[in-house]
Amino acid sequence: MSKQRRGSDMFSREAFLARLASKAEERENINKIANFVSAKNLRLSQLLEEKNEIAEETIFILSTKLTTKGLMTLAMAIKHVPSRYSQAGHDECGNFRLYAIGTIMRKAGFVIVVEDLRVYVTLVEARCPTLCSKYEKDFEDVLWKATEEESFNFNCMMTPPVDLCLYCRKPLSTNNKPNKATLFTLSGPIPCTKLRLRCRECDVQYGICSIRDKTGEHLYPKLHRPLLVEASNVNYVDAALYEWIPSLG
Repeated sequence: MSKQRRGSDMFSREAFLARLASKAEERENINKIANFVSAKNLRLSQLLEEKNEIAEETIFILSTKLTTKGLMTLAMAIKHVPSRYSQAGHDECGNFRLYAIGTIMRKAGFVIVVEDLRVYVTLVEARCPTLCSKYEKDFEDVLWKATEEESFNFNCMMTPPVDLCLYCRKPLSTNNKPNKATLFTLSGPIPCTKLRLRCRECDVQYGICSIRDKTGEHLYPKLHRPLLVEASNVNYVDAALYEWIPSLG
């Protein structure tokens, strides 16, 4: 090809459009980097103050701070630890739920200070309530690691099936610190943590499978009855396994 032909090709319509596309791609990449850096440098307090942030933007911002895997692990931890555990106090974290979520995150390799963790949990619950994860197997391994290395069982966290008193409809509060228990399932025993609640107004104790008032102990109404059988104070049997027990005799 002659020099004259090559020179004319440089100024052809196709070459001009190709150069425009290349520059547009470069600008887009620069914008992506700028947006990433900007999001990463955002203060957490700014995220809470911004009321118009949509789920996709919140996910992007949090993933720049935690990485995608960190955000997914956090979402799984939030889903795993019932909100009722926030009523149980904890010396370092303020409440047991934050402690449990923070411990799970730490076992997954993400160390987050309590103040930041509180903001992350608030943001995920308020703006990304349906955020789910494909890391369920990895998350299960993290739960086992937390259970093996800490003083609480993280694999299954049981609470009473109600938030309000069945008598006066007022919010329940914690009665004691969470305790260890075991849940027997078709897949084998699972180490658990259980939390009891109480109504101070009515002096009613709310356990995992039953309530205790001045007249004695009662099962929950069918609407709230969990699919568990309480074998003892610290042992529970999944309903699916319980149905098989008679046939094993």
